[in-house]
Amino acid sequence: MKDEREILTRQTILKKLAYEAKRSMIGSLLMCILGAIVLGMMSLLLLSSSNTSQAIKLIVGLINAIFYIICAFFFVRALLKLIKARRGDFTVVEDVLKEIKDNHLSIIQFLIYGGTHTLFGNKSHLNHIFQFESGKTFIANVEEYKNTRLGAAAEFSLPGDSFFTVSFNDSPNKIILLFSSKTYIYKDEQ
Repeated sequence: MKDEREILTRQTILKKLAYEAKRSMIGSLLMCILGAIVLGMMSLLLLSSSNTSQAIKLIVGLINAIFYIICAFFFVRALLKLIKARRGDFTVVEDVLKEIKDNHLSIIQFLIYGGTHTLFGNKSHLNHIFQFESGKTFIANVEEYKNTRLGAAAEFSLPGDSFFTVSFNDSPNKIILLFSSKTYIYKDEQ
């Protein structure tokens, strides 16, 4: 019988890591641009009024500063991930699934995204939680990974299944990518 699994190499993993990092960079830039428009309009309305107190002006300035610092943080974090990926500073390890929680409710994400999204089919408050025998855990957001092989792996995997986990060398206990051995076969290029 022919093995139908997709071949996974360090080069394909590098491309996936670079894609995720670039996507995060673009997301933080878009958040910064859209936020700048909204915050700029609010600032103009509040600060153009002649009866606005100094305390309100200070609070508006502080909110703007915090927002731009958060945007810069997420952009720099994604840039560092891109640099590490291009240097090849990651390790691929085969690990065995110990437990999986499919569509696990995240209260924090539910509060952030609001319960109204649930009425329209958005599942941004649900997570797939993969726990491995090595003690590592990978949490994948359902909405982010819908219609992907990771979403399928969450639905069809059982404890005891084998996975290829990818971690950066400077944080070996944090899984950044996950591939099911039912779908992929890993071949080291060296």
